[in-house]
Amino acid sequence: MEKRIKYRLYTIMYVILCLPYLFTIIAHLLNENVRLKTNTWQITELLINYQGGFVRRGIVGEFFYWLSPYIDTQMAIYVFCITCSILFFYLIFRDTIRKGYSILLLPSAFLLSSLFVSLHWVRKDIFIMLLFYFIVRLQKSTMSYKIFLMNIILIIGILSHEVFLFISLPLMYFSVIHKGDTLVQYKQTIRNVLKTTLYYLPALLAGFVAVIYKGNLEQAYEIWNSWAAIDVLEGDMKGAIAAIGWTPEKAIEVGTEVFKTVRCGIVYYPIMWTLLAFFAFNVYMWMGKFKLRILGYTPTRDYNTKESAYIIICQFLSMLPLLIVFADTSRAFFYVVMSSYIIRLFDDENEYSSYFGELPSAITRLTTKCEQWVSSHKKAFVISAFVIGIPSVSISALEHVVLHGQIGFFVKSIIDLFK
Repeated sequence: MEKRIKYRLYTIMYVILCLPYLFTIIAHLLNENVRLKTNTWQITELLINYQGGFVRRGIVGEFFYWLSPYIDTQMAIYVFCITCSILFFYLIFRDTIRKGYSILLLPSAFLLSSLFVSLHWVRKDIFIMLLFYFIVRLQKSTMSYKIFLMNIILIIGILSHEVFLFISLPLMYFSVIHKGDTLVQYKQTIRNVLKTTLYYLPALLAGFVAVIYKGNLEQAYEIWNSWAAIDVLEGDMKGAIAAIGWTPEKAIEVGTEVFKTVRCGIVYYPIMWTLLAFFAFNVYMWMGKFKLRILGYTPTRDYNTKESAYIIICQFLSMLPLLIVFADTSRAFFYVVMSSYIIRLFDDENEYSSYFGELPSAITRLTTKCEQWVSSHKKAFVISAFVIGIPSVSISALEHVVLHGQIGFFVKSIIDLFK
């Protein structure tokens, strides 16, 4: 009887902690006062189009531009983002349960970049991860035309945001150079890499084009004016569209200026990012350790720690070239952790660890210490995951961490819903 009451209590708590996602979606869908304005960075990122000529990140905006004579563009963007979010959340929760893994910390994993807390869900992030999900599913399939479909999805993803190529590269290449449980001979490896390059040549060319056609100030004005002409945007150019006109020097300056932010006499953001990286790593590595019965579901499996470590290391290294100029670094953690989780979700053969062998001793020691702490402080770990949450890159002081975590998110979602 006590155990049944305990399970019900866990389920009620879990539902309450997940409610802010639903509240936020409903509030933004029904309440104009809560909705983002069209000139905000989140919305303008989805309005970049090809009206000033070809430019990277423009395919989604061009799609909305084609539809603009027939729809309310702002509402269409919200419906698009909400649909992507619901579908992505459904697929991840469904497949996690099918695999027998724990769902306890999945909400915290989705909050790794404060997607909902900082309204980053009204961006391309979840759409990009949804495309990545389909890439992984196709890569694991045996369909004869899967390379064709993967190229199509890769091109759409890359032309939406070049980050898609970086998070996809390890998946594209690792799977073909790995053969069984032994290291492939050097010549065979070279042949496989060349063959893979040929297979994914259309997608790789799309990535090259996206890097070359980064845009300029004239194109930015053309894009802004194309939306202003149909009353979607007004006023001075700003947000993600204005960033198209940035020079490489400007992009690096913006991406690195946070390293100069000083609070209470210390350089603030590197410390926060270090904490975020540590927390993200632990949520990813140990979220399968908690076998609580929730929503009538009891986990039956755990993750291979060594395999998990290799996957997230590969995904992190693939993102390294972007970290210098990626101003929203907390979003990068979301890309790394969620792409790693999707790969691990369908990695039944433990391909990475069977290929690379034992982890380096330094990483083994770190993962062992983290696991020991989590195992002996399970309640503290879960509470910190849900109560403190993952801070947003936009927070200005340490005392705002809680406000940008689950508690602040919960209160704000209720206020928005009934505003």
